[in-house]
Amino acid sequence: MATAGIIKGRDVKIYFATVVVDDQVDLSLNVSADLLEITTKQSSGYWKEFTKNLQGATGSVNGYYSMDATEGVTQALSDLVAGTSLAVVMKTGVSGDDELAFSAIINSIDLAYPLTGIATFSFAFTVTGAITETTAS
Repeated sequence: MATAGIIKGRDVKIYFATVVVDDQVDLSLNVSADLLEITTKQSSGYWKEFTKNLQGATGSVNGYYSMDATEGVTQALSDLVAGTSLAVVMKTGVSGDDELAFSAIINSIDLAYPLTGIATFSFAFTVTGAITETTAS
């Protein structure tokens, strides 16, 4: 049964090639469209006019750095160096909920090792191609 009402951010996880990224804390996806200006002398008044052009998306996942992660820093670094296009899914894992699927390339990895805190990672990725939305079965 699908999740009713507002979902909690903690319920949505990201998977690279069907394997959940271990120890996730935050996840984001930014979808945007480029605009082309099409203002002419026939445009109304002094208002600019635009039309949609190409679409794109970027995102990131942040978490705690675990040396024994199944899908973590070691795997992400290997994917970044190789330029691997990953099959990515963002989902709750609940039957009936929406899932977002796309291909993405990891384009940056940030690691932080604070003196008095927990080591963390951040992977930034760029979507290549379309994002599809499906319903989990």
